[in-house]
Parts: sequence; structure tokens; C-alpha cells
Amino acid sequence: MDTPLLAWFAGLSLGASLVVAVGAQNTFVLRQGLRREHVGAVVAVCLGLDAVLMSLGVNGVAAAGTARPLRGVLLQALACTLLNPHVYLDTLLLVGAVGAQQAPALRPAFVVGAVSASAAWFVGLGYGARLLAPVFARPAAWRWLDGGVAVTMALLGLRLAAGVLRA
Repeated sequence: MDTPLLAWFAGLSLGASLVVAVGAQNTFVLRQGLRREHVGAVVAVCLGLDAVLMSLGVNGVAAAGTARPLRGVLLQALACTLLNPHVYLDTLLLVGAVGAQQAPALRPAFVVGAVSASAAWFVGLGYGARLLAPVFARPAAWRWLDGGVAVTMALLGLRLAAGVLRA
């Protein structure tokens, strides 16, 4: 039996599995959290854009340095989110495709569930980053993280290219 609670949980589960992927957006939120610089604003931008993109997907599209001014940080958060192909694959295509399978009356609950996962992740990552400050005080930790992001993005690109070539 489908209920709003089950739809919410389905959205939460899918959203949680997608939002934790290492990528440019999460690395940026982590860096800002480590700097303790405009964390709330960065989290709000990332969460807000996820909410908008997931809503669009479900409802039809898919059927580190010195302190910087808030404006610059927000522009970087926008860029890390909107110029990140991973964001569109997750929010519009994956969440959208799964959410579109929900009964129309349950779609809002599904979106709220998926957005809840993003909210928990970005708030936890942004404000919890201070706990990782000792680890990321070492340049080697950043090299490993950046290398992991680069490998992940390269593999994603190759996988997409292979899919296009097969089609």
C-alpha cells in the first residue's frame, strides 16, 4: 500500500544514497566547513538548488584560502552546484525518474524525503567539517580527496561516453 510516509522514505533513501557521493559540490561544502566561513549560506544554496532540481526532476523533467566575501563564496557554491554534471544526473534524472514512478499524490512526499536527505547531508558536512580539521590540516589529505574526486569524475565521464557510443 502506497502512503505519503513510504514515498517520503523512498525519497529519503534515494536522496541519501546520491548526495553523499564525493564530488566538487561536497568538496566545496567541506572546505567551507573547515574554514568555518559562510557555512550556513553555502549549505542553503546547495540545499535550495537540490530542492529545486529534484522538484523539477520528479515533476516532469525526467518522466581553501583566506577569508572571502559572502558574495564570492555564494557564487562559487552556485558554480560548484550548477556547473557540476553529477548534480543534474542525480537530481533531475535519477531522483526524477524514480519520483515520477510515484503516484501523483505521493510525489510531493517523495521530493520532501529526497530533500530531507540533502538537508541532513549538507548541514552535517558543512558544520561537521570542523571535526575533520586536524585531518585536512595536512596537504596530503587534500591531495587524496581531490584525487578521489578527479577519478570519480573521470570514471563517470567515461561511463557516460561509453553509453552514448553504444546508443
